[in-house]
Amino acid sequence: MYRRTMRTGGRWGLVVGLLWLLSGACGDGDSGGLGGSDPSGGSGGTATGTAVTGGSGGTATGPATGGTGGTGTGTANAGGTGGTATGTATPSGSGGSAGFAGAGGGGGAGAAGAAGGDPGCGGGGGPVVNATPINVDQDVLSTLVPVDSDEDFYSFNGTAGDLVYIDTAAKPEATPFSPNYPDLVITLYDECQQQIAENDDPFLNRDTNDSELYTVLPATGQYYLRVQDCLSWDLGGPGICNPAGGITNFDYGLRVSVIAPNGTDVVSDPEGGDDETSAAATGYTEGTTGVYYASLAYGTFNDDTDVDVFAITLPANLAVSNTSMLDVAFNGPEGTSGCGTTNNVGMAWLEDGSGNVIVEIDHSLGAAAAARRLRAPIAVNTNHFLFLEHPGATAGANDFYLVLHHPHDSNPLEVQEAANGNPATAESLAGQQEATRYAFYVYGEMTSAGDEDHFLLDASGASGFDPATWTAAISCSAERSGSGVRGLSVQLLEAVSPYAVMPSSSGTETAAADLFVDAISLGTASQYIVKLGAGTPDPSVQSRYYICGFHFQPPGS
Repeated sequence: MYRRTMRTGGRWGLVVGLLWLLSGACGDGDSGGLGGSDPSGGSGGTATGTAVTGGSGGTATGPATGGTGGTGTGTANAGGTGGTATGTATPSGSGGSAGFAGAGGGGGAGAAGAAGGDPGCGGGGGPVVNATPINVDQDVLSTLVPVDSDEDFYSFNGTAGDLVYIDTAAKPEATPFSPNYPDLVITLYDECQQQIAENDDPFLNRDTNDSELYTVLPATGQYYLRVQDCLSWDLGGPGICNPAGGITNFDYGLRVSVIAPNGTDVVSDPEGGDDETSAAATGYTEGTTGVYYASLAYGTFNDDTDVDVFAITLPANLAVSNTSMLDVAFNGPEGTSGCGTTNNVGMAWLEDGSGNVIVEIDHSLGAAAAARRLRAPIAVNTNHFLFLEHPGATAGANDFYLVLHHPHDSNPLEVQEAANGNPATAESLAGQQEATRYAFYVYGEMTSAGDEDHFLLDASGASGFDPATWTAAISCSAERSGSGVRGLSVQLLEAVSPYAVMPSSSGTETAAADLFVDAISLGTASQYIVKLGAGTPDPSVQSRYYICGFHFQPPGS
């Protein structure tokens, strides 16, 4: 089954495998000599002098492969040109790699029906130093000393199209954000030492500072990993990361895994079509009775018009106290500083079996680094279809996506819709202590334009509550998570007439901006009213829900 296994005794796991690929012998000489040409082109010689070129690969005259261009190893050496394949439908040799600052050798020309060889790596002094070879599913244990400057490099071999999960472990499970342990950053490079992906903190579920990275490999060959602390990262450093003086344990663990589709809770799109008739079926694995793990769906976009579809049915025995929800989390952000995809999901929507759109988002809107989720209130044991569309930009070299979808219970339900339209009859919500914070949650609905909901929040039950020093924060979502509600707005009011609006407590959600209001001063009271409103809903989207969390927090939270 797919799920991130809790780490115990330094081990964690996903079971999969990789192939070790490609090695080649080269001749040597001041300037590399030509490879042979009969019947399969030999490899070009290695260039070891200064400013000379690796020898060209030999020509393949029969149904065989052209030789690989020689490697340029000296300063400013260029890689040799790959050998030409003269036979029909036979591949040409790849270009040789360059020395520092040299140009990669060009791929050999192909005859009619034959593919040209891949170009060699250019020079430029990549960051990788003394990389340690590791195997897939190997548990690696090491240290970062000194923590503010040490960098460890590893190499592994991978296959194009493999979904790779790279997991690290430095923080204890009991204190996953402790400043006494390294705050890891991992960077993935291709065989030419070009950065293709990076991660500081988990993107899909930030439950720790330990880095994790999901990515789809763009090519078959060797890959490199760098492991470092946030302090030595070019986007980190002192003042942003935990001080080196407070880090007392320097150990970390690392594991590279390939996640293989299993047809149930790890499903890849088969590219069978763009509608529900070709949808890839998904499923869930049950933990305790009625509680299910998140499942994974992934795929690639063939072109800039591609749409992939997955069939989703919530389990009939899902444990629900409020209303059943589907939560879809999108991997990201895109690019070489994120998960490595060249284009992520654009539009995403969920339809029922009759083609009605339940929820819909434009995943491309808003900050690229923001984690977006599609949330859908849907019935259990009922067929639904998740549509994922290419954003329509120019197709990239590795347009892939990955989503975690999870069935679960919703926030506590709004139960006094008829009465809570007035602050004098605001609906009371139950608070709960969360470490140092005190929180309230609600799942409500805005059924029409002009609808208003009011909720009473009593913070007097919070441990150590002091309105003079504490602040409030409000986080709500409707349109940004797929609801048909538009223009969701919030204000924090005093709980006594005339229900004055608290300073700096107002916010409105848009298609491109989350509704989040922070650092609201509380005055002297312990009771407050939240007022929610909305504009005209989108008639093309059926759901009318909103979800909110209201938090009271002491200084430093």
